[in-house]
Amino acid sequence: MKYDGLSFDGFDSAWRIHRHRSTRARSVRPVISRAFVVVVLAYVSGCESPIERTVAYDPRFGEATTMDVFSPRDDSVHPAVLFFHGGAWKMFSKRAFQPHARRFAAAGYVAFTVNYRLVPEGRFPNAVRDAACALAYVQNHAAELHVDPERIVVMGYSAGAQLAGLLAVAPDEPAFTADCDEGTPAPPRAAISISGAMDMSERASSDALVDYLGGTVDEIPEVYVTASPITYVTADDPPFLFVHGSNDLLVPISVSVRMQDALEAVGVEASLLELRGGGHIGNFVDAPAGIGFAPPYDSTAAWIAIVDFLDEHTSAP
Repeated sequence: MKYDGLSFDGFDSAWRIHRHRSTRARSVRPVISRAFVVVVLAYVSGCESPIERTVAYDPRFGEATTMDVFSPRDDSVHPAVLFFHGGAWKMFSKRAFQPHARRFAAAGYVAFTVNYRLVPEGRFPNAVRDAACALAYVQNHAAELHVDPERIVVMGYSAGAQLAGLLAVAPDEPAFTADCDEGTPAPPRAAISISGAMDMSERASSDALVDYLGGTVDEIPEVYVTASPITYVTADDPPFLFVHGSNDLLVPISVSVRMQDALEAVGVEASLLELRGGGHIGNFVDAPAGIGFAPPYDSTAAWIAIVDFLDEHTSAP
């Protein structure tokens, strides 16, 4: 079943969400109320700042394998979200998702923004191993972090979505098993892929993929298969939410569609939020700040879908 062209409270959202065929349509209004609270927390003054600190989840590589922790100001146990930034596996850092982590911490999640080794040191499979170590660290240190290890969601944008996707479908895959002291992680509760590279053979001629994987698809086709989350889909996988712009020229939305179809074919819940007219870097859609332009994960529609998904799968506070 698909839900198309949703609108609410007189607001035409310019997006559509394709829900898992076995799920039942739920009221939109409660979702909006929850999403509205989370979005507003980022923009109003007087919100209590979350606790922030930095931890080294794998001390061998210095700053490259650290993550910032944003925690609610109480000692109760909370669900958690791990954010993996984009940047073609060779740019940017954990700072990219810090505003979003603060927003979630204010809403009752422990949020982590993760650094991982970048190309050339982070060439596949090293970046994936780092992501696995980060997840394992949170699971192993859940008590001191005030995290419920059974309610951890991984979320990534672009290159970071490939890392999050592999953590969800293949956390113990021998080709990129975590090699740090934290060991192999358990699968997360759920995964969110934003403009994610779920099939590395798509746009395989890009310089970013060649640099990350070590060659072209013609030279090393087996590596492209090994690095693709879609390769590992099974009925045991956790639920997925995909957020993707319909006009994404770097990672076509067809990649998320195929991944969603593969998951649904084996009975795994998967939803796809299509941002109509949106691209890979930015979308001329309604943004939480009211500026009319936002990256895919920062549109109002994306926040509504993400908060709804997290509420459903982590029993958020």
